[in-house]
Amino acid sequence: MTDAGQKIFIIDDEQAICKNFIEFFDYFKQFEAVGYFCAEDALDDLNEAECPFLCIVDIRLPGMRGDEFINRARMICPQCRFLISTGSLDMQLSPDFQEIGLTEEDIFFKPVDMFKVLNRIEDIIKG
Repeated sequence: MTDAGQKIFIIDDEQAICKNFIEFFDYFKQFEAVGYFCAEDALDDLNEAECPFLCIVDIRLPGMRGDEFINRARMICPQCRFLISTGSLDMQLSPDFQEIGLTEEDIFFKPVDMFKVLNRIEDIIKG
């Protein structure tokens, strides 16, 4: 099991997805999850708040795309880990993402199986 209180940012323009992740993590008392409907708001909070342990990021977002968010967030919080949640079935990891340690196991296709995400997070915590 994981430690309650570790912060996770959920960045997805679909409000239902943010809400579902937040409720899922709250129900299992796993993490303190905070939802954002755009990458710009999440990036603003990274500048002002304690860095989250992990961000679950949709790649296709209005305004700043998820891949740009990940690149900019790493500059602010280099220890932060990332998972990708996407509806794009042709999503492939860019060389930049591979360089920062993202693997195929870090991509989740919508509709996302929350238990698989939780298992991946637990694997990340175990190192």
